[in-house]
Amino acid sequence: MGVFFFALMFYGGTLVAGQAFSDSIEGLIVGYFLWTLSIGAYSGIMNDIQSEASWGRLSATS
Repeated sequence: MGVFFFALMFYGGTLVAGQAFSDSIEGLIVGYFLWTLSIGAYSGIMNDIQSEASWGRLSATS
């Protein structure tokens, strides 16, 4: 699941950034920035879901 979100962010970033992804230090910086954002977003969502499940509110909604 994490690989899916990473691929989604990476290829979405490639479409948005275009030529910023190249074999240069700028491409490396942009790639690292997008990777960091995607990992942060994924872990934030997972933490929220785990919190809801441990509090019991997640099962009460279904």
